[in-house]
Amino acid sequence: MAHTYIFLLDRGRVLTCRAVEDDFEVITRLGEDYSPVDDNFWSWWKEAAAFMDGEETDFCFIYDKRYAMLQNTPETKGSDPTSWTFERIRQFLKCRTRLGTVRLISSNNTEISFKLWEDDASERRLYTNIALVKPKFIPADEEPEEIEEPADETEAPAFSRYQRSKLAEDEKNKLI
Repeated sequence: MAHTYIFLLDRGRVLTCRAVEDDFEVITRLGEDYSPVDDNFWSWWKEAAAFMDGEETDFCFIYDKRYAMLQNTPETKGSDPTSWTFERIRQFLKCRTRLGTVRLISSNNTEISFKLWEDDASERRLYTNIALVKPKFIPADEEPEEIEEPADETEAPAFSRYQRSKLAEDEKNKLI
């Protein structure tokens, strides 16, 4: 079984998550979700992931600029094919960040622009090591519509109130 991880390197910090089906489990370092990008990162990760050199991995890197740690990954056997797709990366970013619009440039130079959070007007350019195919349609996230319940019976339409009172009157007449 491959070690399936996603690493978000942003502004000199890294967020490390293990992909577990449709969820992303944050691996904390020194009690923090984000840790500094430093020379000890891979030693820490090997211990945290119980990784041994040569094991199969399925890594996705998302980064804002080139980092030396991207060149110094552990000795691994890559997973072929990768489980990382545009939708899975988008799901991760939506779940673990508060970014507005993202321009994601893949390893095959495909650029995909998409909105994550409407309330954030920022635009970020990020890169990934995964070769992506641009989807024909990127669905907008839709919030489920809230159904307003009447606070009390006085908000019910007049016809409904009339019907309820008529039924109550009929029931009362049956009892007499």
